[in-house]
Amino acid sequence: MSRSVGELLSEQLRLLGCARLYRNGASAERDTRPLGDLSWFDANDDDQALLLADADGRLSGGYGAALVAGPILHVSSQPGGRAEPRTVASADELIDVLAALGAVSTPTTVALHVDVDLDEPAAASLVARLDVPSGVAVTLNASFADAMVAVVVGPGVVRAGHIEGLREMAVLGGLGVVNTWGAKGVFRWDSPFHFGTAGLQARDFELAGVTAADIVVTCGLDPSETPLDLLGSFVIQDVEPWQLPALVANWPRSDGPPEARPALYAALAAVVTPMYESTTTPIEAPRAALHLSGACPEGGVVVADAGAVGFWLARTFPTGVAGSVVVPAIAQPGFAAAAGIVARLAGRPCVAVVDGPLDSVTEGLLELAERHGVGFGVQVWGHDGVLDDVSEHVAMTQRGFGAEVITIDDVPIGEEGLEELVEVAGPIVAWAGEY
Repeated sequence: MSRSVGELLSEQLRLLGCARLYRNGASAERDTRPLGDLSWFDANDDDQALLLADADGRLSGGYGAALVAGPILHVSSQPGGRAEPRTVASADELIDVLAALGAVSTPTTVALHVDVDLDEPAAASLVARLDVPSGVAVTLNASFADAMVAVVVGPGVVRAGHIEGLREMAVLGGLGVVNTWGAKGVFRWDSPFHFGTAGLQARDFELAGVTAADIVVTCGLDPSETPLDLLGSFVIQDVEPWQLPALVANWPRSDGPPEARPALYAALAAVVTPMYESTTTPIEAPRAALHLSGACPEGGVVVADAGAVGFWLARTFPTGVAGSVVVPAIAQPGFAAAAGIVARLAGRPCVAVVDGPLDSVTEGLLELAERHGVGFGVQVWGHDGVLDDVSEHVAMTQRGFGAEVITIDDVPIGEEGLEELVEVAGPIVAWAGEY
């Protein structure tokens, strides 16, 4: 039985992890027919559809897709990602471009002007596929076992599914690993191999020992999150996630984990540990982050906008589960609300954390969620709200993860600690220091 190009496109998007297509539900041009076996999710406008696709791809580990006016097919895993539309004029070209995304581990965005009739028959020889990374495995000479080696990993390691390979490399080489905030959870927060989360403040990589290393091994870094000039090293060996286990294959086997963590770990702990333990109200942000982590059920996720809430969760959310907290690399209003929608569509318990007061983009997305019957907890951190005891935030958080309707709670956050963190690790540089 012959397939249409649209049905073939549906199969290709499924391979990329797309469970649905987002679109402008108010458009007079929208087609009521499904695209193959992909259903539509109707947003209020093109901008909402694009943001929902971005958030879907970032949370799922695959890609999200939106079909908007043009027609433009937007396929993305990078909230706030932008791409100049590329015209594809044949089904073969369409599949080739999309299949190539299978070899890309870091968050990215493509936009395709689809100049193809989706109703026309697809050639029987044309099949959906994913390209896979290829090349020669990189190894480090055994002489580097005695050198100062720093390892810095980003979200590409998580998205590629190579966390176990990273852990194998760390154990074999006795190496600590610094992760960016997009890779939180590749090691448990208390693992001796966890050397801290870096990239949020100006001195993070210095305090983590990266800028003084003889060689810096990088893997899966998102340049929107971690520009390479932050690493401060002239010798950088970037490897693909699949290459990690082979990296130290020629080294003598390590006797155990690194003897000590870098200064970053102790310096930050000295500031935030008392805040984790604080029972004062307004609640300290690290204490609230601890509650969110502790209450997060299996498969659940905490999502936050860039900004003050994003900084505190990226800095202090303790996790041992990669992907259980997601903060975008690019400041994008409405991300947390969009991520809450797509998380619940995927059946994941979710709490979205935003800075108060709510912006218009977030308000529009929360109204969209209510219209579609999608519910999740929203915490608005700021000056509003009343907590008589920190235990009330625990109960609030538990309710948020179980919410069946949009539930908005104001959380009064203490103002202590930020100046101390800046004194220790320098000014905030995440999101270009602007939020």
